[in-house]
Amino acid sequence: MMTKDYIKGLLAGTSAVAEALKFAIEENEDEKKPLLSSPAKLDFEHLIATDKQFIFLKYGNDFVWYEAAAKLTDFLDEDPSGEIESLDDVFQIFKDGQPLVVIIHHDKQGQKVQEINSFWLEDSDMRNDAILFNYDRAFKKLMAANYPKPHSRNCILRKPVGPKDTNPQYVFGTIDDPIFVDAETGDVSDTNPAF
Repeated sequence: MMTKDYIKGLLAGTSAVAEALKFAIEENEDEKKPLLSSPAKLDFEHLIATDKQFIFLKYGNDFVWYEAAAKLTDFLDEDPSGEIESLDDVFQIFKDGQPLVVIIHHDKQGQKVQEINSFWLEDSDMRNDAILFNYDRAFKKLMAANYPKPHSRNCILRKPVGPKDTNPQYVFGTIDDPIFVDAETGDVSDTNPAF
């Protein structure tokens, strides 16, 4: 579990981002409008890091990160660029003793935060897992792999639930036609490693 001192150390290097997020949180406490404007190009890892800082500042350090779901601009089987159109980060927190799923949506218009009174049951906790392959490397591994590319614009970084413990996976495609890229080893497979 991350301690406040650990998080403070992380935030020290990004104090400008942290201050902007803190200001945005205070200004938008009861509103569901975008918090900050997004850059022209959405960066997978930068958005995840910023979202973790936002969650810490708004809710504290007792959170679980479950997945980052990206919608790409191009279909995977149609000479894709790998550019991201939108990204949703999913966290579980407890607020006043009640479970709360927090989904942070990013697109080119900005960010929106959605809170749902529920538990997240679709993935395993990834907060302590090493993500050694960033999105760009995983995308290149997918494109180089000798598998037919699914007709989809989806990529979800998640740790699948199943009888076998597994590393986090970039899951490209749909539930019916997925390709998995291991986020720690870079191995590519068309079968779910959790089964």
